[in-house]
Amino acid sequence: MASWDRCERAAEGGGRGSREAGAPGIEVLGDLLTAFVGAVIAAAEHPGRMSERDRRILAIIPDQFLGADRDPAVDLYPRVLGVTDYVAGMTDRFAVMTRERLAAL
Repeated sequence: MASWDRCERAAEGGGRGSREAGAPGIEVLGDLLTAFVGAVIAAAEHPGRMSERDRRILAIIPDQFLGADRDPAVDLYPRVLGVTDYVAGMTDRFAVMTRERLAAL
């Protein structure tokens, strides 16, 4: 079986891992990326009209993952890349804790 087929099968819950074991991690990553990318896009495209929630989410992202002076980059790609770099570097425990923190906002 090709490796891509195994990946698709695992994402669907087949193969070695069960759907119950894989889904929580996928949901955590999805929630983190949705929240952080949304806040970074709002900051870059509508800085004067950001919601309080987006401001708080943006405050969570460390400086090195945002542009100069904590202003997100003008281009979309570097904005999303910074967020994905941040999320990719999280441990599982930190990702879950951050998701809980975001849910409380």
